[in-house]
Amino acid sequence: MVTPGSHLTGAKIYDINASALAAAIRDAGGSPIILGITQDNERAISDALVEALKISDIVLTSGSTSAGRRDLLPRMISSMEGSHVIADGLAVKPGKPTLAALVSGKPLFALPGNPTSALMVFHEIVKPTIRRLAGRDVDDTRPVIETSLAFKTFSARGRQELLPVHLVTDELGRHLAYPVLSGSGAITSFALADGFIKIAADREILDEGEKVQVHLFSSNIRPPDLVVIGSHCIGIDLIFRMISIREQHILTKIINVGSIGGIHALKRGEADLAGIHLLDEQSGDYNTPFIEKLSLRDRVVLIRGYSREQGFIIAKGNPKGIHDFEDLFRPGITFINRNMGSGTRILVDMNLSAIARKRQIPMEQLTEQIRGYDLEAKSHSAVASAILQGRVDVGFGIRTVAEQNDLGFVSHSLERFDFAVNKSRMHKDSVASFIEVLRSEEFRMLLEKEAPGIFPDRNTGNAIPLDNKPRP
Repeated sequence: MVTPGSHLTGAKIYDINASALAAAIRDAGGSPIILGITQDNERAISDALVEALKISDIVLTSGSTSAGRRDLLPRMISSMEGSHVIADGLAVKPGKPTLAALVSGKPLFALPGNPTSALMVFHEIVKPTIRRLAGRDVDDTRPVIETSLAFKTFSARGRQELLPVHLVTDELGRHLAYPVLSGSGAITSFALADGFIKIAADREILDEGEKVQVHLFSSNIRPPDLVVIGSHCIGIDLIFRMISIREQHILTKIINVGSIGGIHALKRGEADLAGIHLLDEQSGDYNTPFIEKLSLRDRVVLIRGYSREQGFIIAKGNPKGIHDFEDLFRPGITFINRNMGSGTRILVDMNLSAIARKRQIPMEQLTEQIRGYDLEAKSHSAVASAILQGRVDVGFGIRTVAEQNDLGFVSHSLERFDFAVNKSRMHKDSVASFIEVLRSEEFRMLLEKEAPGIFPDRNTGNAIPLDNKPRP
């Protein structure tokens, strides 16, 4: 664990919880005192706890609360003089490994190390405590609104789930809640969330359209000027960066639900535009056939994006000698797949279907022979992380993330990544800015510098005729 801004070397991560919790404390009306990173040994932790209890009214820690051999805090806190443990573990997700205690009459909260877990527990338990001890209204800074769930959502029975959500507005001005589907360690997705919903411990499924209560993180939530829902791409991140520099007043939001999810969001009027890369096996064309199939020809404008190089992401030097889809069936090879509905998953399954036909066996029987086929990642970056950490041998994704993570890459094909724009929102300044940046020479130069494997062409930023005919 190192402070943000330090140089990252192997097995190091930034301590983001200190800054995030300090900001949350200020928002709750408290004054944070940051004591920094403590070494992972009993003497250092003990000294830090004693110092914290001397100089503060409430003590917060983060990490070392789970069941691992080096998770020292629960035992240490319970053995401190004047300690009374109120809860060692909560029936909540995320945030189960949380400890709450009184030590010499002062509240002490040992929060999990995972960023989302720590901040969710903070909002549910620590923030009300701060406000109550300060003599302030507990709930006046966290309004609740009722809205509808954007899609069916699954939860684990037995623990209350605090699920972060994005808020978007459809064409009739109604709010919809999009669940954030990242894990508890994904701070980037959590940082973009507007609030959270509480899923009761006895619920396993929440249906699309079901009414939910969204507990907002702030009373100053501002609807975004540009909502992109669909497949994630580093190219979109770069466009957003350029928009933020050129026109700082434009507030952007991206919700990554895959290409199919983006198309449906457009159909429901929830998005300004969607990034899509859907290959139609029958026609061999990208994206235009799906606009036709979903009867969106008169409701969207398809804007040419760029080509992306897809292939096998492997460890540096390709130690397992992986070169094509046939290699996924070899003993000792572990694969990580992409999530259903993503364009990359469609491409993977199309190639595997061809092998199934060649072998004259059902697709289901074929995929049972691939170790890790059912292991899904929600982004190209998640695939790269799994390989980088040695948890799997191979995944399928874009060259850009392979090179950014200093991994190996075996090229397979070029795909077309385009942008379907809600036709009724083409007049919006934010949409016009997006398309203007997409067409710009500055964006092309930025792709060349920061996104190897992404290639714009002379038609990038121009409308594609929706005649359902294959195009180069």
